[in-house]
Amino acid sequence: MQTPTTPPGKGRPTPKRSEAERGRRQPVAAPSTGKEANKMRRLEAADQRARVRLALATGDEKNLPARDRGPVRRYTRNFIDARMSLAEWFIPAAVPLYIIMIFQSKTQLGNIATLGILVLTMFVLLEMLVMTFQLKRALKRKFPDQSTKGVRLYAVMRAAQIRRTRAPRPQIKRFAPLD
Repeated sequence: MQTPTTPPGKGRPTPKRSEAERGRRQPVAAPSTGKEANKMRRLEAADQRARVRLALATGDEKNLPARDRGPVRRYTRNFIDARMSLAEWFIPAAVPLYIIMIFQSKTQLGNIATLGILVLTMFVLLEMLVMTFQLKRALKRKFPDQSTKGVRLYAVMRAAQIRRTRAPRPQIKRFAPLD
């Protein structure tokens, strides 16, 4: 039984170090002036902003800003977006109440508006407290070995935004079950 024979050596001489280094070098497309360098930097920054903007609209994980990246943050976004929150309606409800308070401050209507703002604030704070405890429990169950530092504040800030204005855009429908 014969084994196939391979020719000894590699079939060519070993290149000198200077020749190998010369072959590895790539031409640098460096700008020749500071003006060109600034123009290239601006174009790169604009391209990066466009990629981030697109990622915020589509939920593309690799181009999201660092604050929104990762499975824990994605789960937190879905947790918040699947809920109906009183906090997201705080600003639209508070603006008319503040206007009434300003223009009707000495009347009974102004007093009712002040009380309305206080009650609304108390309900929102209570809802946020309950929501953060539920989120903490869900994150411990789903991601027991990952850091959840800063996630509850991230959730509160997201829940306080009107759903249509949230970035990254909600990827889950309201009341949809989480995985």
